[in-house]
Amino acid sequence: HPHRHFSYLNFRAGVGQHSQMPPLAFLYPAPTYVDLVSLMHYSNNADARTVLFTTHILDDTKSLKPASNLKKEVGVDFTVYGIHTQITFYQEELKNAFSQEIDYTWLNYKKYDTNGIATDSKPDPAQLPYHTTYYLAPKGQVNNKNRLEKTGIEYRIDFGRIHPIYTDIIVDGAWKKTLQYKYINEYAPAVVSTNQIEAIGHYHDQLHSTLQLSQFSSKLHLVTHVPQLRWVFSGSFQFIWIDKRISQFYPLQPKALQTEEGNRPFTDEMASQPDYTRFALKAKTDVKQSPFLFSSNLRLSKEIGNAVKLSVFVNNFLNYRPFYLNDGNLYERKNNTTNFGAEIILKL
Repeated sequence: HPHRHFSYLNFRAGVGQHSQMPPLAFLYPAPTYVDLVSLMHYSNNADARTVLFTTHILDDTKSLKPASNLKKEVGVDFTVYGIHTQITFYQEELKNAFSQEIDYTWLNYKKYDTNGIATDSKPDPAQLPYHTTYYLAPKGQVNNKNRLEKTGIEYRIDFGRIHPIYTDIIVDGAWKKTLQYKYINEYAPAVVSTNQIEAIGHYHDQLHSTLQLSQFSSKLHLVTHVPQLRWVFSGSFQFIWIDKRISQFYPLQPKALQTEEGNRPFTDEMASQPDYTRFALKAKTDVKQSPFLFSSNLRLSKEIGNAVKLSVFVNNFLNYRPFYLNDGNLYERKNNTTNFGAEIILKL
């Protein structure tokens, strides 16, 4: 009867939550010191040389929360015709992951005019004319804005032992997809000409980009144990069938602009004006597909009595190392070069 070959069936499920406290470097960051040159007077007379800095100290108190990850999984184990199979489906969600971004602050300082000072005279800042100018200072910030989702299926198939050749065959692997969401609060594009305005774009934590990583891989394990000779030969062969990276950037425009004079709303008409097009972020999709990847590792072991075990091994013995284009548009190889070695294990 066909049901007699179905000898084992088991269902399982689980849910758990993992929380990670922010490290001390995030909770108590070092202050940022910004030194701005208010006066610079150079003279051949060393006593007349004068440099005056205005220093701003940027410091803030962090209100970070623990990053909490919720994981759910369900699985099934069954045995058919002596082949034992395990399949697990899992899903993870991290809504408040730690995120590092750049915030901007307008800093004002005095700029002194030394045009009327003789070269060999020492200027007195209290007697010099000055004007107030502004500097746009970037500062790294850490928050809980990032969001991360993971989905995948893991499998393991144990074909059992082929007795005539003393070999166990196991295949395992996984399909997994990771989706990361990034949000933007402030952005200040670089000024490359004197005609461009310097301002901070306020985007109010809009979704800026998503990064999707997907991979499907399999691994074949062969273990041959000849007890009469006390030889153990094992080989693992890994196949990465799919390895894809998709970066998706969304079209955005700020809700407001902040210049040294204050805030102003950002309108749809401004998005098409040359002075403001830098603040309207464009949509973009970047897809990178890595080539098929294969690696193979072999190991041969000899048991000498019950106390000594000698082994020799070789990794990536076929030396398969294809080129692929990385994020920096540079070609590099995935696998390591072929390497080999030996080891001895003593049981006391």
